[in-house]
Amino acid sequence: MPHTLLFHSAAKRFGPLFGVLIISQAVSGCVVNSKSNNKTSPGDASFVTGSLNSNSSLLQRSDKWAAKWQKNPSDAGVAINYARSLRAVGSYKKAVQVLQQASLKSPKNQAVIAEYGKALSTIGQFKQAMFNLNRAQSLGTPDWRIYSAQGITLDRMEQHSKARKYYKTALGLKPDQPSVLNNIGLSYALEGDLANAETYLRRAAAINGSQPKVKKNLALVLGLNGKFSQSAKTSNEVLSSQDTTVNIAYLKKMLSQPGTWQKLSGKSRIARSKLRKTKRQAAASPRKITTLETTKATS
Repeated sequence: MPHTLLFHSAAKRFGPLFGVLIISQAVSGCVVNSKSNNKTSPGDASFVTGSLNSNSSLLQRSDKWAAKWQKNPSDAGVAINYARSLRAVGSYKKAVQVLQQASLKSPKNQAVIAEYGKALSTIGQFKQAMFNLNRAQSLGTPDWRIYSAQGITLDRMEQHSKARKYYKTALGLKPDQPSVLNNIGLSYALEGDLANAETYLRRAAAINGSQPKVKKNLALVLGLNGKFSQSAKTSNEVLSSQDTTVNIAYLKKMLSQPGTWQKLSGKSRIARSKLRKTKRQAAASPRKITTLETTKATS
């Protein structure tokens, strides 16, 4: 049975519409999906995203790494892989415990500390997560994956503008990385800026090797924009026609409810208002905006 993947607490701000956005958290070359520990609202369960892996294979993988970890808990690589397998089956707190032990045994291991920060982020310990991610970044050469994880954590903290600075720093190190473009798009979506969300998700989806989740997110954002035919076409590339039909019907039903469009367009108006204010400030103080641009480029 297909299951829904959640994008942290966005559902409580925008209703269940954004509860199915899928983030991309890159870890050592592979993509790990993160979801909140919040209970799924009734509306979330109606939108089909499809299973990325079968539950049985994920459990088998977790059991395999559990056995290896029990034999050698001091092995940093084993601890990281065991923690990832635990997160994949929803055992987020156990993953944090495993990585906490690993971080104490390997306090200067960048990969361990970064993974610990990511795990903390999944259980809502955002300040501790950022502390460890910053610490990990200081332990080696700048890593785009860590910058992306910092962006994800800030998005979870609803600091979307700041989150996108981290994503763009990640892109500076890894240009056109689909997972980062995906997360920028979702960051805009969480703010209600569907136009920019669509732009970045289209960029991500057009890159060879992008994950199916990118097109699923693009299909959702297109649907939220009322572009149902485009949404269906994109969805059919990664989901069955039956699932696509269910999703389009779900979106139409949700968007037909009183106040939904007003909430979405209201958030978009706020984003546009912020942009106009920034432009006015730039025109009034060109020297100040130059400093800001330099800061962005070097952050």
